[in-house]
Amino acid sequence: AAARKIAAAAGPGVPLIGSTYPDLILGAFLHSTATASASWNHLALIGATAFRDFVNPSLSASYSSAGGSLVDVTKATSAYVPLTQTTETKKYGTLPVAVASACDLAWYCEDGDIHMKTSGYDLIGKLIVTKYRATSASKTSRR
Repeated sequence: AAARKIAAAAGPGVPLIGSTYPDLILGAFLHSTATASASWNHLALIGATAFRDFVNPSLSASYSSAGGSLVDVTKATSAYVPLTQTTETKKYGTLPVAVASACDLAWYCEDGDIHMKTSGYDLIGKLIVTKYRATSASKTSRR
């Protein structure tokens, strides 16, 4: 319903492109203690599942019902990569890929701030521009 209101306010011919959310709370991995890590890992798995199976499909359905489209920022920021897949980072040592991505793209790892760094906003912007170009090209080819 909200996406339809946005589309109506924008008017006809204006593309409606939304985005899912990055799972930046993955950065809490760095703030958890060894005794809390099993609980934290469970929470991280639930978070990724919630985005993949509930939040993002609902957003997608809402935008689709309004004739819009959605970019999957959650996926693009590696949030769905299993926590068992690790990578080496200069700043934090070995981390799960999903956590390393969250740390690269947002401030949460450093200071608990859920906002994106410039690199994170750059990624989201590029995803939206790519979707816009694909949407525009699709409409042009149907004419």
